Amino acid sequence: MPTGTYEHTGASGVLRLLERFRCAAGGAGWRYTSQLSTGDGRDAGSVDVTLDVHGRQLRVAIVCGGWTVRGGVSGAELRWVRDPAEHGGAETQEHRERAAGFTGISPALLIATAALVPRTGEPFRVRLVALSDVLGARRLDQQWRLTGIESHRVDGAALHVSAYERTDLDTAESQPVHIAGDVLIATTSIGLAALDSPPGPALHELS
Repeated sequence: MPTGTYEHTGASGVLRLLERFRCAAGGAGWRYTSQLSTGDGRDAGSVDVTLDVHGRQLRVAIVCGGWTVRGGVSGAELRWVRDPAEHGGAETQEHRERAAGFTGISPALLIATAALVPRTGEPFRVRLVALSDVLGARRLDQQWRLTGIESHRVDGAALHVSAYERTDLDTAESQPVHIAGDVLIATTSIGLAALDSPPGPALHELS
């Protein structure tokens, strides 16, 4: 069961959030939980994501910026509700979008999207719902592509790191994403600061 810490940084490289996580395969899929905190140790929320082995976001619950989002993929739709974090959920309006899942906020959502990408290196276009720091939602079209796999020796064992290129189709801006098994190694504004145990198998290896 991998456990560790991610660092979220701003445009100037200043630390914004720490994300202490654990994740593991189990049953018919994969689960990720984390606690968010500010650089000075104040609680900043939580993330709880359950995926099937194909990366489909079955259940997502995120608390951040004073808000809560709960949702998941049902058929071809992503459905969710957004409430103030201390709100009981009464009279909540459900939102819907034809999208493969959420992105933003947590590396768990990048790992989920990467699981959808063909291993052949062919470009893969995907529609997502991007969440802001206060869990505001906007539709986002991206293109992902597996650009290579590198092998490294770590403590005598082989560690395979998959490199992806993700491109925002509205701005044409591209960013690299590096994932080892079920752990994000690095991408723009998020890096792995500590890993207490080795990565688990990649989601495509579970199916």
